[in-house]
Amino acid sequence: MNGLQTLRFLSEYPLKTQEKLCMVAWYQIIEAKKTIIKQGHDAESFYLILSGNAFMKKITKDEKTKELKVHTVARLGKGQSFGFSWELGEVGLIFNTKRTATVESATPMEVLVIGKEDFIRIFMDSEQPDKEAEHIGFLRHVPLFQNWPVDSIKEEPGSCLINYFKRGTLVTDNDKSSEWFYIVKSGTCEVIKTLKAVKARRPNEIKLKEDPVSEINLSGLGMPNNGPRIDTGRRRPDRNLCRMLPPKSKSQEKSTLSSSSDENEDFQKKQSHVVVNVEILQSKDVFGLNTLLHAMDDNDLYEGENESPVMMLVSRGAEVILFSKKTFMRHMNHATLMTLKHFARYYPSESVMQDSMQTEADWIAYKNKVFKESLDNRLTRRAQSAASKRH
Repeated sequence: MNGLQTLRFLSEYPLKTQEKLCMVAWYQIIEAKKTIIKQGHDAESFYLILSGNAFMKKITKDEKTKELKVHTVARLGKGQSFGFSWELGEVGLIFNTKRTATVESATPMEVLVIGKEDFIRIFMDSEQPDKEAEHIGFLRHVPLFQNWPVDSIKEEPGSCLINYFKRGTLVTDNDKSSEWFYIVKSGTCEVIKTLKAVKARRPNEIKLKEDPVSEINLSGLGMPNNGPRIDTGRRRPDRNLCRMLPPKSKSQEKSTLSSSSDENEDFQKKQSHVVVNVEILQSKDVFGLNTLLHAMDDNDLYEGENESPVMMLVSRGAEVILFSKKTFMRHMNHATLMTLKHFARYYPSESVMQDSMQTEADWIAYKNKVFKESLDNRLTRRAQSAASKRH
């Protein structure tokens, strides 16, 4: 096993999982230009590449011409695996569905092969069918399941699965459309969102929103408005940010615009969107609960949920339990509903996150500009002082 730990794929799994894989996997040599798995066939094995390269291909049908087209979607090499992938929807090993892609060897290959039954036993934590699986026992200690009948999982064994997701693996790209919600058993995951890339605005482009709190007249609340007052030194901030920024001369504006226009155009072409981290989830944290409330008919349960954006979940190296939304709702009682409402995470709307990112970009640009001007002024005064001493 020590030699195999040099493979990144294997080394990222917990040591216990590595040992189990090495005990059941078998070694196989594959010649070049051989079909290893075929789209549409039953899923029987999982493969880990020790050496050589392969191409993953998908066959699609043109809706207009009805012609079949073959697309190469990935090039696989040493340390990578195929035969099971949440990202590519290749989950036939556990759901008894057909292969979603074809893999062909490009060069002679050496692979480790793991059979379907061993794969399920190791990765789905089903080594002892007569005993309660460890991940189901874990759910009994998750606050969300305190009043939920965990024993009912035995009636629907496919409704609760566990998988170790390597660092950087996409667990789900859409919390709303997924049929699962996700519980972190160990490790951590990131909740992320894709937003439009922004650039800092010029002062005359910034329009601040009115602050309704600042317009409240406290004298109408019965507070005395006469007598001596203490000057705390605090002043009401100027609500017009444009006046707070030092004005630019026309020549400065032209030079700044001309020097940055090309860079901005290149940036927009290369990267029109960015991925932002919204939240870090740890053990016993749950992702996707707000979508359960959204699926209910009671509008009071998810007021404002329609504005909730689509979120993604990415592993930072974590064991994640996938739980069926339908199963959870089918056995949910009133006490569980109250717990669900308490623990559901609601994220800001996409427009709010976009505005927040724009504000941060504006602030960073302004801060850097003020710092640079302050530093330049200080260096100028120091140079003038040195020059006057020489004279």
